[in-house]
This record gives sequence, C-alpha cells and structure tokens, in this order.
Amino acid sequence: MLTSTLDYERTLHAVARLATPVLGDFCIVDVVESDGRVQRVAAVHADPEAQAVLDELWKNYTPEQGSRQPARRVIESGEPELLPVVDSDVIAGHTQDPRHAMLIRQLNVRSHLAVPIRAASEILGVISLGYVGDRRYSETDVAFAQALASRAAIAIENARLYAEAERASAAAAVANRAKDQFIAVLSHELRNPMAPIVTSLELLRLKHGAGRELDVLDRQIRHMRRLVDDLLDVSRIARGKLEIDLHEMDLAEAVRQSVELVRPQMQQRHHVLDVDASDGGMKVAGDLERLVQVFANLLSNAARYTEPGGTISVKAGVEEAQAVVTVSDNGMGIPADMLPRIFEPFVQGEQSIDRRLGGLGLGLAIVRAILEAHGGTVSASSSGPGRGSVFEVRLPLA
Repeated sequence: MLTSTLDYERTLHAVARLATPVLGDFCIVDVVESDGRVQRVAAVHADPEAQAVLDELWKNYTPEQGSRQPARRVIESGEPELLPVVDSDVIAGHTQDPRHAMLIRQLNVRSHLAVPIRAASEILGVISLGYVGDRRYSETDVAFAQALASRAAIAIENARLYAEAERASAAAAVANRAKDQFIAVLSHELRNPMAPIVTSLELLRLKHGAGRELDVLDRQIRHMRRLVDDLLDVSRIARGKLEIDLHEMDLAEAVRQSVELVRPQMQQRHHVLDVDASDGGMKVAGDLERLVQVFANLLSNAARYTEPGGTISVKAGVEEAQAVVTVSDNGMGIPADMLPRIFEPFVQGEQSIDRRLGGLGLGLAIVRAILEAHGGTVSASSSGPGRGSVFEVRLPLA
C-alpha cells in the first residue's frame, strides 16, 4: 500500500485506516510541512459514531496549536511518547482547555502512543494511536509503531522528492522554451542582413574583379551563413518544425554532392580523400537536400578535426536491407567521455583559446535529427585522442 501512490497524504490516510482497529481504536497522522507548520492529514476512528468527536479534535486541536499535546512534544523531541494509562490527571495535563478535555473524555481514551515519522535526523511527522477499551500499550507496541512510522517516512520522502523533481522539470521546460524561442529569433535576425551582404559582395566582384580581400570576405560570409543556418535548423528541431520531403533516391548521389561541397575545404588543408560509393543498389526514401547536408556536415567535421595532409574516407554499401555509409578519418579522435554526448547540441571537444576550429557544436545534433526523421541512425566510434574517428550512418532501403 505504501508504494501504490506518490500522493503521500492519501498514503498516510490509508495507513491510518489500516491501523484501526488492529493497532488502535483510532489513529491520527500529522505531518511537518517544509515551512515548519504541522498539518493533520488523517484522523480515523474504528467506531463511526466516535468519528465526529475525532473530526472536531482535528478541526480545533492540532499539534500546531498547543505544546501540551503528546504529538507536539514528539515532533519537538523526536522521541516516542507512551502513556500506558490515560486517567483524569493525564487528560488534565495534556489538554489545552476544558472543551479539549471534554472531547478527549468523550473519546474514552484509556491508553495512548505517539511515535515520530523520522527520516535520518529530520522529523517528518507523528503517528498517534489510542485504545478506548481494556487494551494497553507497552514498549513492544512502541517498537512496532516505530517500524510502521519508518516505512511511512520512506513514502513521504519519495513523494516529496518526486514533487521536487517535477517542479525542477517544469522550470527546466520553461527555460528550454525560452532558449528555443531566443535561438529562433536570433537566427532569423542574423539571417536578414546576410542577403544584402552577399549581394554587395557580388557587385564588388563585378566592379573590381577577383581579389584576395574579396576571397576572404566570401569565405567568412559563407562561414557565417553556415552558422546561421545551423542555428535555424536547431530551432526548427527543438520546435518539431524540421521539414523532410521524402522521395525515392540513390544515396550515392547525396554522398557525391556532399563531397563536392566539402572538397574545397579539404583541398585547402591538403587532405587525401578516398570515396567508395558506387551507383545503384542504395535506393532510400529520402530528402536529397537534407541527406547532402548530413554527409557534408560529417565530412566537414572530419576535415576540421584532421590535421593537414591527413586521410578521410567515405565508404557506402548495403547491409541487411540497410544502406550504410561510413565517414572515417585519422584525425584528432574523440575522448571516451565525449562519445555518449557527441550528438547533443552545443557539445564540442576541447579547443584552443583562439577557437581556430570554429563551429557552434550543432552539426552532429542536426545530423542525428535529420537521420531520425528518415527512420535512420548515426553512431560514432573512436579509439581515443589522436587515433581518428568513424561515423556510421544507416538508413532503411526503400
């Protein structure tokens, strides 16, 4: 029963209900809230006619209102309190006023036991039990009631931890939505001035011809455009707005086009590129433009993290009704602790302070999102720093 719900008030009410009449003719459960207030969550009597008296006590005489009650002292001391015999003198010493004493006499309490609900050094509440007939509580009953209270403490702690986790999750969700909205607005605002800049550069080329300065501008503008496009894609992915237009196509064509896009970057760094992607046999349901983006991102990543003169290989084939493309290099490699997170947004390996490798750490996150939208997968492996990397893409054949 204690594990049946994460609503601890319902759980403790069920505890009180099950405790009567086996452990007592009535059972009361009080809980200490996080702000120190004492909240009564259950008061159950085995005799329906006496329940009204217990309800009035619940309403008007809680441990919050008076230190003379055993429950209040148990909360303050953290120790159980056993009253084997409750007579008129005990009632006089444990009640707030004549009305309180009269209600206790109406309950006809003859023996009373209160034990703390304890979690480590924290008192979470108190369970109070009472007999109205000839039965009397003893030290054996104290041990049994404490065992019950310790299990109730676990139920309370679990419920509170779950509630805290839900609050933290809700706060994180709000923060994530704000972040996604910010990225979407930022990327659009950055993209707006890109078109006139590109147009102005083309006009300068027409007016002055080719030149080193214009080549530098062209490279940097293309780099900026790629960063902004990545931000836009990530914002679309986060909002579930990534559009995929599926048609039957040859995956080898996507590989070829991506190689042509990245070839200038590799030539600039004198990389050796080995491509093995034969025509036919790799028909998939895919979005050509998006799959070109996938392989261009993987190849660009390989070029960025492979020293000049290094080797990059692309191999494509069919395995068990799947098209498989691997992009491998003999570059910097990936540390073992980075591999599980390599496809998360904004995750990058260590870079020098000048950030000569550039990028925002979005390319691989975009690769994974595009492939998942195609029903495919991507995985990464590496033997460690300085020993290269292998990225494997798998897509179902059409």
